[in-house]
Amino acid sequence: MKSMTGYGKGAVLKYGYEITVELKSVNHRFSDLNIKSPKVLSFGDDIIRKEIQKRISRGHIDIYVNFFDRRENGSVFSLNKDIASGLLFLNEQIRTLYRLQDDMTTSRLMKFPEVYSEDIKESDNEKLAEILKEALCSAIDGLDSMREAEGNCLKEKLKDILFKISEFTDEIAERAPKVKDIYKQKLTERISAALGEVEIDQARLLNEVAFFVDRSDIDEEVTRLRSHLAQFSDIINEDKAVGKKMDFLVQEMNREANTIGSKANDLEISNFVVNLKNEIEKLREQIQNIE
Repeated sequence: MKSMTGYGKGAVLKYGYEITVELKSVNHRFSDLNIKSPKVLSFGDDIIRKEIQKRISRGHIDIYVNFFDRRENGSVFSLNKDIASGLLFLNEQIRTLYRLQDDMTTSRLMKFPEVYSEDIKESDNEKLAEILKEALCSAIDGLDSMREAEGNCLKEKLKDILFKISEFTDEIAERAPKVKDIYKQKLTERISAALGEVEIDQARLLNEVAFFVDRSDIDEEVTRLRSHLAQFSDIINEDKAVGKKMDFLVQEMNREANTIGSKANDLEISNFVVNLKNEIEKLREQIQNIE
């Protein structure tokens, strides 16, 4: 079980090129990747997506890729004359139309990444892909390690919450059989008070009690709730993505708790259900960050 929150960084220097990759992940219902890389590595987006999706199934991940040319002869840049001319022409139009002071300089023009491009031989793309993949895998290792460590911390919190839910479920199960006798006693007292000396029809009384018991029986709900708790306890220890399974089980637990609360017709059980739902909500909050 792993958290969806983490950070990892990888850097590789080879063949005179250096590539660094940083990964920052947070919780998300699906796999959502946001890649920011230089144009020279634009061909690598597909590599990045495939490598990450091999190992991480869920979460929003920001991917920051940086490229440095460490070759002795340095980088070779080309001027994109059409784009540069177009920007200067547009600048002149705006200046004239709105009577603004012209503050365009060479350094300002260079801030537009489209104005120039870094020349890398196509034959070097394979080398760059190799370096990118190594740096990325290193970053994923770091991210995965952090997500696993945080997942272990979450695991202990979940176990504590499950224990409390189990306790409240046991309290409800213990209280449920007593509700029948309490209802029978109260019903007898009310009928006696209404009829006075007239003898109570025991058959009708038992029928009324039987109807109440059938309507307020919560044995099935308690059994299903305990089953969900057992399943949840099992998947906590699974070494794979379990967040969606947990989310489903929490929804089912909440459904059973609501049904118990509506059927029980007993103040004590209602109080237990309030506490039970509070713990289930804590469980729901915690699993939002589990892959």
